[in-house]
Amino acid sequence: MVHSNEELPKRDVPWVGALASSVMVLLAAFVGGCEKPIFTRDEPVSQFDRLQKVRNTSEPAYIPDEFGNLRPNLTGRLSNLK
Repeated sequence: MVHSNEELPKRDVPWVGALASSVMVLLAAFVGGCEKPIFTRDEPVSQFDRLQKVRNTSEPAYIPDEFGNLRPNLTGRLSNLK
């Protein structure tokens, strides 16, 4: 029997926090990986996209960044939609 002036020993369980963190990271990676791309390579962005392709003035859908990875060219493709 435990008296009121005695304290119970605290149990330190560090793996519970690590397990919870790991589960949260895996869940975030799983949910974030199911996202559709913003633009496909063939999808027109505006009603003038076909006209720009005929005139050879269209912007590329993806451009390489400073590391060589392809990124969506949002600024270039949406800048003419004023």
